Amino acid sequence: MREVFVDESSQNGHAFMVLGAMVVPGHAVAAYEAAITAILEVATMFGEVKWTKVSRSKLEVYRHLAAEHFRLVTSLRTEYHAMTIETQALDHAAYNQGDAELGFNKFLFELLWHRVGRRYGLNEKIVVHLDSRTANRDLVELTECLNKRAAREFGGPLRAPFARVAFRDSKGSRILQIADLLAGAVAWHKNDHDARESPSAARIELANEIARLAGRQRLGANTRQGEWALNVWNFQLRPARRGAR
Repeated sequence: MREVFVDESSQNGHAFMVLGAMVVPGHAVAAYEAAITAILEVATMFGEVKWTKVSRSKLEVYRHLAAEHFRLVTSLRTEYHAMTIETQALDHAAYNQGDAELGFNKFLFELLWHRVGRRYGLNEKIVVHLDSRTANRDLVELTECLNKRAAREFGGPLRAPFARVAFRDSKGSRILQIADLLAGAVAWHKNDHDARESPSAARIELANEIARLAGRQRLGANTRQGEWALNVWNFQLRPARRGAR
């Protein structure tokens, strides 16, 4: 089984939105949670880990968390996949019946299918935890679409690897919190936040450190599909058809 923890960053008011999925073997979830919790207990930091909480006083703890993630990539075979979407190019009227949430779920479908379902769906069950948000659409719709795609790809109507797609409060999941941290770092570089007036020095240092740990100078450029530790996929939107409105 694979458990997938999905969070997003910069979804409002930014040039690029980032969706990020942490993929963890089911048997390794407890070990990942324990490793992150141990770091936070030593630092007596018991609140939620979030990119927006990165500060000078907490920077060393966050650097330690980032380094631990990349260690766990090797020891537990965890993965992190980020998808970036150019928000100014979104056209919900043309493609999503004017429903932005439907458009968001379509991006979730693309990320979950191409980076998780296609790879693991033939042989493993997949459970997806989405960071809780206000939503009007039933996630059963997304689950059914993913399983229908799996049935077409792998053959047979009984091929339904996505066992559950459900919301989860990130306060109760350290893995969702690390997914938020990595999404924030990718969004920070992709949106060139470090080039803005008076940027956070702590976030500059942490984003640069995460990039270094991933073997890059900056985050946000496309990586090979086989890159596990921090994979980035810059999703290309189709141009709207003339007369589609």
